[in-house]
Amino acid sequence: MNHSAPAAIQQQMYTRERRGVFRSTEGYDTIAKSAGLDGQLIKKQIHPLCIYDAPAALTASGEKDESAYPAELHLLKLDNGDLLLGRSVYKAADFTGLRSTFFTHHYVIPGSRWDSGEIGYKDILRASFAAQYDMEQGEELPTLETLPLQAANEEPVPPRALLSELNLGERRFGQLLYAAMSAVHVKKKVYIALDVPIEQISEKAAQLLELLYAALPLAFRRQLGFLTYAKEPQSKKSIHLTFVERGSLRPGDRNIEKEFIFDLENDRIVNTDIDAKLHAFLEFAWSNLEQPERMADFFEFAERMLPGMEPERELSIGSYDELTILFQLEAGQAELYELHKSAILRSMMDYLSSASALTGKVRLNDLYLSCFDREFDRVRQGSLPEVFVAENFRDYYRLDGKHSGNKIVAYFIHTLTHAQTQGSKQTADPFYEVVASEPALSQAFFGRVMSDVRLCRLLFMPYLGDQLQKTKSVQDALALAEKWAEAYPVLYELELFHELVRTQVAEKLRPGSWLLEKTSKFLDEVRRRKEAGGVLSYGELNLLEGVEFAAYCKLMSVLQLSTVTRQQLLEALFLSWPDQLRVWNAELNEDGQRLTAAKLLAAYRWVTQPGPGPELLSGLSADAMDEVQELGRQMLASEADTASFESMILAFYRSPELEVIQYSELIDFLRHHAKHKETLYSFFRWSEQHPDFMRPRGFVPAYRTVVMAYFKKYDRDAFKKRANVKRYFSKAGPHLQDLYNQVRLELSSPLMRLFRQNSKLTWLSVLLAAGIILTVGGVWLAGGEGPAGGKTGAGAAVSPSDSSDTGAGQGDRGETAIQHFVYAEGELAKGVENAIALVFPFEDAAACTAFKPDQLTIVSPDGPKLELKGLKYASACATTGEDAQPQGEESAAPLGELPYKVSVQLSEPLAIPLNSIIQVQDTEFVLAAAPDSEQDESKS
Repeated sequence: MNHSAPAAIQQQMYTRERRGVFRSTEGYDTIAKSAGLDGQLIKKQIHPLCIYDAPAALTASGEKDESAYPAELHLLKLDNGDLLLGRSVYKAADFTGLRSTFFTHHYVIPGSRWDSGEIGYKDILRASFAAQYDMEQGEELPTLETLPLQAANEEPVPPRALLSELNLGERRFGQLLYAAMSAVHVKKKVYIALDVPIEQISEKAAQLLELLYAALPLAFRRQLGFLTYAKEPQSKKSIHLTFVERGSLRPGDRNIEKEFIFDLENDRIVNTDIDAKLHAFLEFAWSNLEQPERMADFFEFAERMLPGMEPERELSIGSYDELTILFQLEAGQAELYELHKSAILRSMMDYLSSASALTGKVRLNDLYLSCFDREFDRVRQGSLPEVFVAENFRDYYRLDGKHSGNKIVAYFIHTLTHAQTQGSKQTADPFYEVVASEPALSQAFFGRVMSDVRLCRLLFMPYLGDQLQKTKSVQDALALAEKWAEAYPVLYELELFHELVRTQVAEKLRPGSWLLEKTSKFLDEVRRRKEAGGVLSYGELNLLEGVEFAAYCKLMSVLQLSTVTRQQLLEALFLSWPDQLRVWNAELNEDGQRLTAAKLLAAYRWVTQPGPGPELLSGLSADAMDEVQELGRQMLASEADTASFESMILAFYRSPELEVIQYSELIDFLRHHAKHKETLYSFFRWSEQHPDFMRPRGFVPAYRTVVMAYFKKYDRDAFKKRANVKRYFSKAGPHLQDLYNQVRLELSSPLMRLFRQNSKLTWLSVLLAAGIILTVGGVWLAGGEGPAGGKTGAGAAVSPSDSSDTGAGQGDRGETAIQHFVYAEGELAKGVENAIALVFPFEDAAACTAFKPDQLTIVSPDGPKLELKGLKYASACATTGEDAQPQGEESAAPLGELPYKVSVQLSEPLAIPLNSIIQVQDTEFVLAAAPDSEQDESKS
């Protein structure tokens, strides 16, 4: 919209005429307007407000007196920010004289003149309007510099008298004021039906509006739109408050059920169930209903406090509740401070926190400082403040620490002094947290405290102790102490500081499985700090050496040796500092600490020296020695196959002589914890070279007995395995070989032991066996070929082992069943001999050639089966001379002497038990011992 003059007031008139500005035929239209008014603005925003619905009661009675009809006054803000003020009045006859009509006159007031207060609410409510217009005067209306006003003919009605007349007491007036403010803020509508005659509706509405405007803050005044008369409740844009004809606010009307309803004729108030006494502003407005000057002072105060705040704060009822209390407190109502202390301090800080508030809101800043002085005096007299009060003064320190900082620091010193004097940590902690939460305040506070030794002891040391307790590790505790000492070097001069740090570091080292590891890392870090480049002051060096010894002393006080692991000992580098250990151990005060230090050092040397001897345990008491040896056994249990035998036997020396070994416990330990029996065989060979196992004429008898008992109880088959004999037993020294021979003897059958012990009996048995063989051979030759008259198959004949292994049963003809054998070629892997090939021996070349073992099945004695397919094999079936003569069942040749062989290569080494069944095609073979092992056994 373009104004002819920026501050000019435009006019518009509307009624039913022969023609109008926007139409050439008769009807309702604008009949005159100011030149500056835009046509589109008139048609879109002003025309919808040019309306008048006559009261139902008057139209029903056919009333012709225009004065009996209430005028309709309305006010609202247009979209462009200008103010639209208008009045519509009933006209008994239009230009034809035949029909009734209405006439509307509007003023369009520049928004700036309304917002600035140049044109006030009283001007609006007393404006003068035209009731008719002669079109002969032209279609253009002049612009106005001022708003025409009615002459004041009557004395204004006293506010309380008017409210009483309208049936509005304190509670209802507060509800109405609240509803008007809420309507502006949350865009709800207020509908009021006054209990007055119909012709007085608009007049009484204007009088009530004047009271409401007087009580409304300026931000609400600028936005509130109203309508003094409507036949029915209707929602119109920018109209917040509407006065309606009695009887039009019907209960249950869903169109208005969520709006604010004041049906004063029927005493029905809807959706405004609030207590005005809970809102300081509403109560203040009622109290000052007849003191408009005081209300004006308050609104001016509020206007000064709100700049810089969030825009929505201007239209928040809560903001005016806060400002009301502050305004009254400033005016001298001191009792409000104690009643609303938290809200007062919080709201003042809120308003002072905006930009330039300290200079732009001087009144509020002065009020805040007066409250601070009140609190400071209380604290100085020995009272403890509420924590929220201290937090508020901390926040003010951020705003104005330059001018008020020293006094705020003094406030906190007094507060914490009283809190510490009361001896309650729970009382002091919240105030320390308040100080620490603001870095600038914390620096100023502790700077003042550190300058006074008495305050340092009273206020800083308890705080530091609490902070050290909250750290998670000794490293964090030391770092925190150094941080404070770097900020305030005077701490290095206070023994109380050193003592506190040492105590807290020791407290961090609690008993447990990780104690040695944590202490070791800490001591190593401190040592690196001491040896790093740069010069340490005496205080810094004293602090580091103090915490070093405190950690070492605590370790020796609480360490349980049974919780230590081999890895922890290997990483405990401080145990390799002999000079430092001598110094620390000399300063230990308790015998228990010195004993633990000795035990720990012995254990460390045990795992770090290449050949630890019993001298490591010398000097320890019997109990201490047992404890160290028990630790050694724990560590060695998982390393029995790899640990040195020197370190192993150290765990089994008897105390206190350290000359006798517990042989039985030692061998039991190896038997239980070594994963492979070969470890024991290696140990037996090693022990032959160690003086603690030997005497001039051989092994110590007790040890010899233990070894023999081991083989007899736990390893009876040791000498039956070719690999064991080849790798361990055959390489034994003379004394060990003698022991092995004795073991073999005791493990053999009674008959074998008899032969070995009586050589004459042995020779006699040999001669007797030879005679029997010759006799049987002659009989066989005389009887012809064998039972079948032909040559046998693979390995046919009796098993090389005992007759019980042949599986011989009698067939239908009473002949001995033929059994086939196979043996394995193996290798030693991780102490266990595994088969890498199976060898099938044959007496007959044709049978050897026909044998095709490309797949086979292995059935172990305990049941599991293994099928192998796609096997590679090599046959040695060619004759190099005369064919071997077939042998009968009674004189079956040993496996190693059969002339033909088929060797099957296995895809991977397999551990196949003896006597397993090897199924090839339709033939079953029994896995027998390899020929070499048979010969070795026979030689034995």
